[in-house]
Amino acid sequence: MEQTIDRKMYLSIGEFAKASGVSRKNLIYYDQIGVFTPDITLDNGYRYYYYRQLYTIRMIRILKETGMSLEEIKAYSDKRSPEAMIELFEMQHKKVEAKIAKLQQVQQMMEMQVAYAKQVSDIKFGDIQVEHRSERQPIFVASKQVIISKTHTESMTRMSTKFYQQAKQEGYDVAFPLGFHQRMKSIDNVISYSFDTVDSAEFYYHVPKSDTYIEAGTYLVGYMNGDFKQLEQFSKSMYTYAIKHQLKVENDIYADYLLNEISVQHSIDIVIRVSIRLKDVDSDTEI
Repeated sequence: MEQTIDRKMYLSIGEFAKASGVSRKNLIYYDQIGVFTPDITLDNGYRYYYYRQLYTIRMIRILKETGMSLEEIKAYSDKRSPEAMIELFEMQHKKVEAKIAKLQQVQQMMEMQVAYAKQVSDIKFGDIQVEHRSERQPIFVASKQVIISKTHTESMTRMSTKFYQQAKQEGYDVAFPLGFHQRMKSIDNVISYSFDTVDSAEFYYHVPKSDTYIEAGTYLVGYMNGDFKQLEQFSKSMYTYAIKHQLKVENDIYADYLLNEISVQHSIDIVIRVSIRLKDVDSDTEI
């Protein structure tokens, strides 16, 4: 005897796929593995779904978006109860909160990278000028590291590896705008700046909020192309400029990536802003 159903009460698999946004192929797969089965399957293999199943399939889609696998969803579905639902949703709620926080961090990173890149259109490479900064800049800094090798590349490799490991551990697992801070051993011989005269160095991220800052104040600022291999020579030119104009410098150098590997293909196109804080300079000083 041929099976019949009241078609007014049910949706075919094609109709259900269109209404639910889940493909026909996935509906068949869900049925095969027992995650979600049609209300009626005829002897000829035709699948029909009751309208209330639209709610169920939507919930399955949401659980998948929270990171649950189909196997986990099936395990819950097979033993579902009010108590199991409360336990599951409370657990997934924490995961959703963590995902939202991560996406917000990614959004903030993108906004900051765009803002830094837009600064490049207004700069003149090689120019050195005095800049007055009225606001502190929040940064994330890993533990300070003493220069342990006279080989520039070796030291930078070790420091960057440790920095990224610590940044990830502290929850900064996205590429915020990067900076590099160096403290000279002595202010008296800054004109002889070289990697050997650096006392300590550290990478840092520019971040939206932090308890650590680059302080406000007056800085000697210049812009250069290239990577940190060219930083030594450019910093020497900035110290020479300071001496020529009788400016007193502190022994800290800040190098900030405005354009980096995210936005350029070659290291020669990287743009770095180099800042050296000045002492005893009035806010209206112009050079």
